[in-house]
Amino acid sequence: MRNRVVGVLAIGLLSLGAVACGGADADRDEAGEIVSEAEVDAFNVRAGDCFNMPDGISVESVAAAPCTEPHDSQAFRLFEITGFDALPTSTEMEKVVIDGCLGDYFTNFVGVPYDESVLELTWFEPSPDTWDQLDDREIVCIVTHPEEVMTVDASGSNL
Repeated sequence: MRNRVVGVLAIGLLSLGAVACGGADADRDEAGEIVSEAEVDAFNVRAGDCFNMPDGISVESVAAAPCTEPHDSQAFRLFEITGFDALPTSTEMEKVVIDGCLGDYFTNFVGVPYDESVLELTWFEPSPDTWDQLDDREIVCIVTHPEEVMTVDASGSNL
């Protein structure tokens, strides 16, 4: 089973959330941008994709949409975890995510540093099963708005 964990970093705190699995993708234009609403497997989410994070703990897919349509989340960076033979502990994973999603990565995407932004950081991370069985090492960095539905691309938004 393809499972992936969703993590949340808000004001420096880590809490584990949902699990992801599945297989669908969206219609995309030549630039790779989503052109119509569609269910997208968590493993097919790309940097720049806008979507609504589902409620609950089990997530098979996300409801993706063009960034001009209502959404609460946007992926902004994907990277591989390196330097670990086993799945990092929660504390180690938090450091991996902070190093790989915040700092210049967040600032260059949103336009303002994390501590000045209204956006929060969430991410997809490998589950123990995908780490062991699928050699999954990917982190998907995601921004979310805690209070409003977005209808813009968060890239360069200064939110």
